[in-house]
Amino acid sequence: MNDYFREYPGPDGRTAADVTFTNDGLRHLKHMPNLRVLFLNEVAVTDAGLAHLQHVETLEVLAMQNATITDAGLVYLRGLLNLESLSFEGSTVTIDAAAELRKLIPTCHISDNWCCGCLAFSPIPQDRE
Repeated sequence: MNDYFREYPGPDGRTAADVTFTNDGLRHLKHMPNLRVLFLNEVAVTDAGLAHLQHVETLEVLAMQNATITDAGLVYLRGLLNLESLSFEGSTVTIDAAAELRKLIPTCHISDNWCCGCLAFSPIPQDRE
């Protein structure tokens, strides 16, 4: 590993990362091919940092409470088709931008605190053949 993060098995067997860095440090996550869970709560992450996450296609859970991200930053998450849960409470992401992302990743549960409290888009059920 390196000085920016440590990798460990999460309680459910998925690989998780404990991060204590800024936008630039996120570039190192591409070296974690098994990363499934990432908590960036209370970390100084902006849209520029999200650009580094677009290459971490194994992500299933991404939490970014109180991150300084906007609608523009969600563009970098569009290719993360394995995402099951995405939360960004305390950001300035609009409900319209989240709805657009949900169309691209319909199996992802997306939550934020739009308007007066926590609001979420549940995954869209997929047809099983």
